[in-house]
Amino acid sequence: MNLFERRLDRVDALCGLSRKPEWWNNLLSLWRPSGVQAGAYGLRLAVRNNYLNFYRREQSIARVEIGNGGMPVATTHIKYVDDSKNVPVGQEYVKLRDEWLIRDGKPWKRYEGMNTLTAWIEAIDGKPDAAGENGYAGVEKKFVDKVVAENPNIIDLEMGLPAWREQKTAPRMDIVEIETSGNGRRVVFWEAKRISDSRVRCRVDVVRDEKPEVLKQLAAYRRFLTEEDTHMELVAVAYKNAANLLKKLRDMADDLGEKHPLGAEILAAASEADLGVDHNPRLLVMNEKGVNQTAWAVHAEKLRTAGVFMTVIEEGGPFQLRRPA
Repeated sequence: MNLFERRLDRVDALCGLSRKPEWWNNLLSLWRPSGVQAGAYGLRLAVRNNYLNFYRREQSIARVEIGNGGMPVATTHIKYVDDSKNVPVGQEYVKLRDEWLIRDGKPWKRYEGMNTLTAWIEAIDGKPDAAGENGYAGVEKKFVDKVVAENPNIIDLEMGLPAWREQKTAPRMDIVEIETSGNGRRVVFWEAKRISDSRVRCRVDVVRDEKPEVLKQLAAYRRFLTEEDTHMELVAVAYKNAANLLKKLRDMADDLGEKHPLGAEILAAASEADLGVDHNPRLLVMNEKGVNQTAWAVHAEKLRTAGVFMTVIEEGGPFQLRRPA
């Protein structure tokens, strides 16, 4: 099994560079931590296992690793970069080194400063249409970003567990948060869905950890956290590391322009000796306008009867997460 980690080797070397690539400074200057509105071009930042992901509306716009000597290198999907109609089908990525985008091992396009990065962001956002699905970021992803903007202690997005035992692929959870509990602070997980999503609906009787489909997803997380003695400790250590890295990166970002604070619980998690983990993931549901509310109430009751803690947020907000009583 791959270890669950949140780290970034050579970050101190990156901090000490006298000259950093312009694209790195641009990415960092657009980072808006949780609790801050993303606005027209704001990005979210997540610490991974020795790399960073910058997100726009939960779409990864840049994966950043730090090479020898502390020089960062980014990877992005070609669909955000190529503004022609010849974007290839499939998963093609390009590298960003110094001032050049590298394709097939060769310099391809020059990075032209903030205008290049904002063009990628506009490709993700698209132009709003009646369904809200234009661009690469769908309704659910945009909803999650609104939740992030109003909850300052969200520490991670699009979190994937490592493969383990029979779980060959990494299931993902939309939101990871640090919250105060009776025994200190703990890591909590949220999976986001729309009420129209068939995975939260079940016409037949609920089957524990199986039906509706979201129960299977939540159960995979619960098993990972509880069936191996070390897993919750791994997660706790990982997010303590993430909190410390976010502090360092926030100091760098604040030096570039707009200053934005990290959430108080994230800052506290960085300094506390112990961090707990809630092994029961939670469900965050977007209540969409125009969806049959009577039918949804039946499905919601089935989920609650199955023991799921659920926060239902109206499409127009407010977007604060609710805690268990």
